[in-house]
Amino acid sequence: MKICIFISICWILASDALAICVSSKEASLYKEASAKSQVVAKAPRYTPLKWTGNKKLGFFEVYSRDRKKSWIRLSQISPKLICLQVKVKRSQLFDGPGKNFAKAEINAVLGDSFRDLGGEDGWTLVEDREGHRAWINLDHTWKPAQLMRMSFEQ
Repeated sequence: MKICIFISICWILASDALAICVSSKEASLYKEASAKSQVVAKAPRYTPLKWTGNKKLGFFEVYSRDRKKSWIRLSQISPKLICLQVKVKRSQLFDGPGKNFAKAEINAVLGDSFRDLGGEDGWTLVEDREGHRAWINLDHTWKPAQLMRMSFEQ
């Protein structure tokens, strides 16, 4: 029984990745774990990423929403922020958690990133880089799963 629990936990830890979020205004994503390496993309603030578990010389290896691997400087990310990215062509945002609320002044399009402030009933309150807040349908978003750490030690 203990072996089964241990194997299950190891499988979960190996298969999941830690969700992280770009915390700087804009971050460079590198081909290798070096600032001298080729920049493969730029990621604006609140871009969600999945950490693969690999780190080297102040860099974390990450996956983006489109499953591309790259490296990002540790100083440009935060595991404390929760972020999400729009995965549909266009998403209408609202002033409350549902379509029965007024349409918000901001819209979201494919690839837009937001800070996730939490929500209810399939909707979440988001904040853009300028501090505007509105509600978005969670079905229109992507965010990496958070890794839960469990300990059975006494």
